[in-house]
Amino acid sequence: MKKLAMGRGCFRSRNMAVIPCSILLSFSLLAGQVGGQFSDGLGFISLDCGYGRDAQAYYVGPLSGITYVSDAPYTDSGETHNISSVYASVTLPQRFLTVRSFPSGARNCYTFKSITPRLKYLIRASFLYGNYDSKNSSSVQFDLHFDVNFWKTMTVTSRSRRYYTETIMEATTDLISVCLVNTGRGTPFISSLELRPLNRTLYPVVNASLSLILSSRFDMGLTDDYVRFPSDPHDRFWNPFNDTTSLTKTSTNLTVENHVDDHFEAPHVVMKTAVVPVNSTKLALSLATEPGGLDEYYAVLHFSELEPLLQNESRQFFVYLGGTLLNDAKPFTPDYLSSSAVYSTNPTSAPTHYNISLVATSDSTLPPILNAAEVFSAMQNTIVPSDSRNVDFVTEVAQHLSRVHHRNLVSMIGYCIDGEHLALVYEYMSQGTLKEHLRESRGDRPLSWEQRLRIALEASQGLEYLHTGCKPSLIHRDVKTANILLNERLEAKISDFGLSKAFENEDHSHVSTKVVGTPGYLDPEYYVKNQLSEKSDVYSFGVVLLELITGQPPILIGSENIHIVEWVYERLAKGNVEDVVDKSLQGEYDVNCAWKIAYVALNCSMQSSTKRPTMTEVVMQLKERLALQSNLDETQLEGRNTLKLLKEHGEMHRISPFEIECASISDKDGPSAR
Repeated sequence: MKKLAMGRGCFRSRNMAVIPCSILLSFSLLAGQVGGQFSDGLGFISLDCGYGRDAQAYYVGPLSGITYVSDAPYTDSGETHNISSVYASVTLPQRFLTVRSFPSGARNCYTFKSITPRLKYLIRASFLYGNYDSKNSSSVQFDLHFDVNFWKTMTVTSRSRRYYTETIMEATTDLISVCLVNTGRGTPFISSLELRPLNRTLYPVVNASLSLILSSRFDMGLTDDYVRFPSDPHDRFWNPFNDTTSLTKTSTNLTVENHVDDHFEAPHVVMKTAVVPVNSTKLALSLATEPGGLDEYYAVLHFSELEPLLQNESRQFFVYLGGTLLNDAKPFTPDYLSSSAVYSTNPTSAPTHYNISLVATSDSTLPPILNAAEVFSAMQNTIVPSDSRNVDFVTEVAQHLSRVHHRNLVSMIGYCIDGEHLALVYEYMSQGTLKEHLRESRGDRPLSWEQRLRIALEASQGLEYLHTGCKPSLIHRDVKTANILLNERLEAKISDFGLSKAFENEDHSHVSTKVVGTPGYLDPEYYVKNQLSEKSDVYSFGVVLLELITGQPPILIGSENIHIVEWVYERLAKGNVEDVVDKSLQGEYDVNCAWKIAYVALNCSMQSSTKRPTMTEVVMQLKERLALQSNLDETQLEGRNTLKLLKEHGEMHRISPFEIECASISDKDGPSAR
């Protein structure tokens, strides 16, 4: 295993001559790392998934000369495995020897950084099961998404077969995420993931709203294995077309040139071979398409005349794609030793097969010729930042989607835009919100004291991850019981990152921003000064802790109109925690533990952010306080500590008329004040 540093080794491709070491060296000088992510001099990013314990590990493919690196800097979840030795043949490319699997979480993502918006990219994912998990699974199925758009359902039914899928898309932000989504039909896994930048002029039908999913790409006259980089500078895979019973192959040793304005840049090694029909004036292909929802297809046919025609010879033919006559219904004549293409600009429905027909004109003396063919399914990108109203939302959510993966954070499946309405789509949490359990009598009986403590710890761990596990860290900005969801085991997960703010200040003090959030949970310092920090989330979590203890809403609407912090303060100041704890518990709780949790909650909700603990400290305190020993001395000591803390609160949180008015609405209807 090597550390990331380009060498000077030369290599020979099956399809071209030796590449000089000086060229490779120029690539190495341009190669670099951005944020721990490696890109070579061509902009290629090639991940061997599951390879190397060291994030800096790399190797150079012996045939392609492409540098493959560890996928560790691109994802923060998953497990690495070797495939079974039974399937690790000596001819198997190294990138298939390991996999990364994702047994936990509904959605796990890879993130490519420093992407150029409006540039087109080819992204290819490869899979070889190889019985890596020793389960001998006969079928594994999961979905792939890029960003939040559906890419493809991967169905793996062979332990030894290599599966590929490729998309050509246009980047809309400076990040691209590729996500594996668990659909309940097996654990998602991946062998390699490759990204290749393409010129903006290539594949003109691709735009921000439409991507292409490769169905097939054939080098029609190829007799070898397949063609890729360096023969194709864009590293497309060109496979041989094997059903040639009615076709004959032809080739040239001369170079086939690309036009200056070529929209596809088919490589010379592909274009120098072709097929023509045997004893026929028609060349017909019927290519099987994959079953599923994407049944609209585009095709690109590549042509070049490989032999100079005699004066009395001609080659003209009509081009039909999916039954539609192309080229403005005019006959097509290939240029000698120059590549050209005929392609569809509108999709054609092809539920089972895509038909291609080349029919010679009546006065053509030669049959049709075909050098190469590409067929794609069309995918409409339903989530695209299309105007100023949603571009920031789309960008921020896409970024958060790719970086936030933790057992105590709800996995976001995606989001949708319906006219002016934007909606986030999360994994299903069958037991609803913590708010419902505390104040709306969800379930047969109220949450027990032990369940409340565990929910508090799990929610705190989710927030701690946002603050310390994400780079840059995230401030949630809307921590509340309505945004803490519970699954069937009553495990807590933080949800709703619609207001989350990336926090990149080096001094980790604060960032100035417009105040958003929910009344009752808002950090008073943030509310007054418009200065947001991680301690703003800590304050909100303190309010959540008080709700767990008391069962009361953050603002008690009535004759008093009092904030829960002040309400608890007034009662604890009398030295009796029983007046504070939720009456629905009917005394089934540890008094000492109640004092300790109240101490943590009031610490979090201090007026001054500098006096509040960090979420890491909160997690440690909650863990310690869950390991209680009940004795009178500890109870008295904790009571005195809490009373001392109450005195330090000084001027308590006085809520504004705005908060009272909004809270009366918020507690009924549930939405955030945004």
